[in-house]
Amino acid sequence: MSNYEEIVENLTQLIEHYPDIPNSLFHDDEDWGITSGMYLYPKAFALKWGDDWNLKVRKMTITAGKTKKLDWISEMFPNLVHLNFAGSSTIKSLLGLEKLTNLKVLCLEKLSNWKDLNELKNIKNLRRLRIEVNSKDLKIDLNELPEEISDLYIGQNKIEDLLFAENLDFTRFKNLTILTIVATQLGDGGAFKLPSSLKEFYIYKNNSFANLSMFSTLSEDCKIVIRSLHLSTMAMPKEFKNINIIPHN
Repeated sequence: MSNYEEIVENLTQLIEHYPDIPNSLFHDDEDWGITSGMYLYPKAFALKWGDDWNLKVRKMTITAGKTKKLDWISEMFPNLVHLNFAGSSTIKSLLGLEKLTNLKVLCLEKLSNWKDLNELKNIKNLRRLRIEVNSKDLKIDLNELPEEISDLYIGQNKIEDLLFAENLDFTRFKNLTILTIVATQLGDGGAFKLPSSLKEFYIYKNNSFANLSMFSTLSEDCKIVIRSLHLSTMAMPKEFKNINIIPHN
């Protein structure tokens, strides 16, 4: 049996035990900025790295998860740093991800039945978090998110907000340097509290701001990008050198 045939046979056996492997893409680089176009399908990745290919996986995207329990990910890919769930209705819990001791980046997109934010606190080394799910029952309470996050993205549930004006205090995230929010129901902006550690602040679709006091805690070199038809007509604080207002509903 050739090395090619042996690797393919071993991969086929693994798929029998881990049915989500065929629905996954893999990358060996830890760099957050590497584009998804450089990800490889299981067969191509296994042929590139040989018998221990699973130990080389640093980034992984699951395009359509079938399994409900996620323990298999740490069993197969213990060195995983970046994990992206791009869609699944079967996943109701993130339990099992806490076993990924090297996991720093987690992207949750299009999950329709997950709603327990507290599970994220079990992932101790998480630094970058993106939440843009389709769960009808999920509303984000910032107090339930890991405090150590340095890069936070909160999107929308289709056209509904995941984040509302009741709790907009981000100062509990002492290491937060990048914050992105896509939301329309954020009040007039007076409830916002932003940490001075922010280096980049992006907010999209909000047309209700009238109170700009949130900017007072930010450094002058903080990059601020706002996509809003309403804010494009307002006089923004002059001390910010890198502010960019983009008219957009």
